[in-house]
Amino acid sequence: FGKKGATASASRSFIQFILEPLYKILAHVVGDVDSTLPGVIDELGIRLTKTELKLNIRPLVRLVCARFFGEFKGFTDMIVQHIPSPVKNAKAKVEHLYTGSLQEDIVADMNNCNPNAPVIIHTTKNYSTSDATSFHVLGRIFCGTLKSGQDVRILGENYTLKDPEDSF
Repeated sequence: FGKKGATASASRSFIQFILEPLYKILAHVVGDVDSTLPGVIDELGIRLTKTELKLNIRPLVRLVCARFFGEFKGFTDMIVQHIPSPVKNAKAKVEHLYTGSLQEDIVADMNNCNPNAPVIIHTTKNYSTSDATSFHVLGRIFCGTLKSGQDVRILGENYTLKDPEDSF
């Protein structure tokens, strides 16, 4: 493998072996489903019932990709194998990220991932909604139990108990 192809007309391996076949599958699923798709999926060894062939485009694309690529359990297996459990890693994370005193009562709850403690989440990314009235947030829950639709306060990086100005 190199940074440049052997010739200007040579395509990169990723494009030739991954993207182009994927685009062809998607084009047939999105295109003329009734006439071309059955032949293409049969050639690929994908079996669909007549009912499945009549699905809307989005569920049909997901189904065809799932049958062609298989389940995405490899990613989940990788996480289980290589990422420490939240409880084992909590103490190190708290020591690294928590800016308050490590002598506070809540620190023990965070170190033990106590589900009955107040909710404390370290957010890493905030995604605003299209109407800009709220956020979808990606984060790690240190303690507490978060429920769907629950309102939470966001404490900014400069928040302190003495100066709560960096709070939303």
